[in-house]
Amino acid sequence: MKNPGKFNFLSFFIFPLILISCEFNTSIVDDILIQLDSDDNSVAYVSWSNTDLSTSSYLTLDLYNQDTLLSTIYLSSDVVSYTLSDLEHQIIYTIVVSAFDSDGNCLASINNTFFLPVTYYSDSWFLDEAYSVCAHAGGSIDGYTRTNCKEAFYNSYQDGYRFYECDIEMTDDDIPVLVHDWTLYRNMTGISEDTSITYELFLNTLLYDSYSPMTLEDLVEFMLAYPDVYVDLDLKTDDPLWVSYFVEYGENLSSSDDEFEALMDRLVIEFWDVEIYQAVSEAYDFKNYIFSNYYYLQSADELLEFCIIHNIPIVGPWYTYCTADYVSYFEAYNVKVYTYGGDANSYPDCTYLKENGVFAICSDYVTVDQWNSI
Repeated sequence: MKNPGKFNFLSFFIFPLILISCEFNTSIVDDILIQLDSDDNSVAYVSWSNTDLSTSSYLTLDLYNQDTLLSTIYLSSDVVSYTLSDLEHQIIYTIVVSAFDSDGNCLASINNTFFLPVTYYSDSWFLDEAYSVCAHAGGSIDGYTRTNCKEAFYNSYQDGYRFYECDIEMTDDDIPVLVHDWTLYRNMTGISEDTSITYELFLNTLLYDSYSPMTLEDLVEFMLAYPDVYVDLDLKTDDPLWVSYFVEYGENLSSSDDEFEALMDRLVIEFWDVEIYQAVSEAYDFKNYIFSNYYYLQSADELLEFCIIHNIPIVGPWYTYCTADYVSYFEAYNVKVYTYGGDANSYPDCTYLKENGVFAICSDYVTVDQWNSI
């Protein structure tokens, strides 16, 4: 995999600057640049300006992982570059170049931050155009949206969708089911606010008097029936109770250990808060994650930092964020941008999103063929 090449990170500091006991002096050291090797991104070429050597005797190059010093390299004062090797992914590196006089007094320092791009799995399914459009809440059905109903899932498959988004909620007796939110569900079913929604009531209540509700067990059956399907679980809370249910259903319904493992690998965990990620990742070692950005509206730097450290290859910002510059910022580190809402729900209104570099959308109406035709 080719990495994006040369970057100047002077304006981009994810972690606080490392405190050092000498002043910033651009007449001695200035402008650290980092260039990743195009064939081997465990190698980085570091260079800096060194225009006034009259007062400096030697230089040091310190390499940090956050605030932990990894190594110190001593260099003569006329050196203006160095090659770092054996770099690792999922680390935020900081380089500090300092100039010293003959008595060991620090004259000047400058630092910069860099990291290696996210690495993809060998079977990076999301790069396949078949998964470029995600059917929101199972896809629309007869003009209705956000139903998460059985009919929507199966009809969307016939319409060519292979990537689905759905939402998990817990019934009042703590059984996981597919529901966008309970307020919308009550509107779809006519169930009053003062009625407790138990699992039994959920199973026996049609949506809009026509459509079958879908349980987590139903989702497992659907995914086993169609082994080319991937499902984005849009999580709203950090309660991982649903994980044990999904594992139990998967183990009981799978015909072999290999089928069960393949099933779990086709789940894509979408989270909007790091606490959700931590809770779910502790409950099960899922392979696929999307860091979405529709509740807290984290900055691009915050999203990228988390994706780099946890090797997450997909971010999900709201569609209005998806300018060409925003998308290219993530693409430079092999992080793909997947979006939803607004123009992502309409063709050809979604065209500019594709042209800006968005690789996939979550939509109620846009078809896979429409998106891939752009």
